[in-house]
Amino acid sequence: MKADWGLRLNLSTLQLKRKFQYTNTVNYFLGNTDTIRFNEFQDNVYKLNQWHAEAQLEKNSKSIYLKSITKFEIPKWKRNGSTIQNGQGFGQSQPTNQLSISNETNLVKALGVNNILQYNGLVQYYKVDENLEIAPGIQQDIVNGGTDYLALNQQASTKNIFINQSATFKTKFNRFVLSAAAGAFYEHNRLNSQLYKTDSTNNIKSAGNQFKNDIGFDNLGLYGRISVLYLLKKGSINLEASPTLNNINYSEAEKSTAKKNTYFVLNPIIEFRKNLGKYSELNARFAQQTQFGQVNDIYSGTILVNYRQFNFNDTPLPKTDLTNFNLRYSYRKPLKMLFYNLMFGFDRTNQNFINSYTLDSGLTKSVAIDFRNTIDQYSLNGNISKYIFPLEINIAANGSLSMQTGNNFYNGEITPFKSYQLNTGLSLRKKLFSKVTLSLAGDLSRSLNKQESLSGPIENESANEKIKGEWLHNLSSALSYALTYNFVSYRQFSQEPIRNQFLDFNLKYAPTNWKSFFEFQCVNLINQRAYQQITSSANQLS
Repeated sequence: MKADWGLRLNLSTLQLKRKFQYTNTVNYFLGNTDTIRFNEFQDNVYKLNQWHAEAQLEKNSKSIYLKSITKFEIPKWKRNGSTIQNGQGFGQSQPTNQLSISNETNLVKALGVNNILQYNGLVQYYKVDENLEIAPGIQQDIVNGGTDYLALNQQASTKNIFINQSATFKTKFNRFVLSAAAGAFYEHNRLNSQLYKTDSTNNIKSAGNQFKNDIGFDNLGLYGRISVLYLLKKGSINLEASPTLNNINYSEAEKSTAKKNTYFVLNPIIEFRKNLGKYSELNARFAQQTQFGQVNDIYSGTILVNYRQFNFNDTPLPKTDLTNFNLRYSYRKPLKMLFYNLMFGFDRTNQNFINSYTLDSGLTKSVAIDFRNTIDQYSLNGNISKYIFPLEINIAANGSLSMQTGNNFYNGEITPFKSYQLNTGLSLRKKLFSKVTLSLAGDLSRSLNKQESLSGPIENESANEKIKGEWLHNLSSALSYALTYNFVSYRQFSQEPIRNQFLDFNLKYAPTNWKSFFEFQCVNLINQRAYQQITSSANQLS
């Protein structure tokens, strides 16, 4: 090929087998009922057979730049194992076949000194087939009128086609940088699912039309993007809008229904940057964006999500309006190796739906319903990094504080909640010898969740501590190894802490002038038999 052309080909495969044992105790703290608990134990074997092929064509000359990437992926998952919930045992098998083909092309053409024409294109096809089998049959009251049966089988298939084409023109004159773009996208989704049961006489039949889905979803969009950047003496102001016209159609063959929706959204962005002195900068950014649901958000037939949860939707097309404001101050002094920044953020999410959960110790039913739901989040975070020359050590620290407010809907009651999260971290890095580096890091987090119920407030609080140490030794320019120790502690307040520790080893060989490398990993060398952790939300602890 010519000097300004390049072609790269890549073929890779991943063969994975993992045995996974999992024990979980889940607690739901609900105001209108006693605390709901359930226990589960899973013993599964996961197998992955994945192939990936990629071709990249690139041209880089004085007046034009072209890059086209084509990808082909075939990952195949298979899960086999057994599960016990509240003393009831059953087996599960879930093979999953996926197929993905895509091409992304970017072309940049210089038109004179201050003008640029750019083309961006993406074409993607994606398909997933799942087959969940459970034996003996479970959730008899929902599936089989309370009668025992032999097996449950759910078959689900999703197909997705996405096409996005756009062209952008950029120009600069005086203090202005102008950008204008126009484009179109088309998205097609298809969801088919059906639930089957095997009765006591080994007859296989449908569990009912209420468990069937045959949905087509299409979203055709026309959009533009206009950006005006004004360069200040020591900063800039950027005004941007991405007006988009969405034509969304979806139909359910089972119910012989079809719905059409047309939306126009502006998606504005306002950004301000200002240099404050020689080393610091102030940045403020405001943005609004609207997102729409897809086929997985509108199906009305009940789908078995897992062995204990059924989902369906009883709502118009989900619509989410996002509002974001960030204010950041940063300081960079490279000669002194001192860097720090401080940022405040506010995010508001307005949704036209809420997920309503009905649950007991053996079953969870979820339905998305029409409801005006607002979620607000406030956050404050910062970090600092300094290299101490006399000690030849780099020290970095970070911290964040956030609060989130919103609503939950469980067992017929809407409960407002507030969640508080505090995170701090400290890391040290020192080069002990010319080829040996030692790194130490520690993290501490606290979370407090409060919800208001008709029967009074409910709180749960938890803490996590993590310590990590790494010894990195470069034996040569091509060969290196790393020894890593991790310590993790989880604690729910008023309970004893749960501690875990791991020791891992990694050997890496990167031949000179190669763009690839070989890696050998050994994990859990000290044989930590079980890994335990705590997760919590506004009304859940597991």
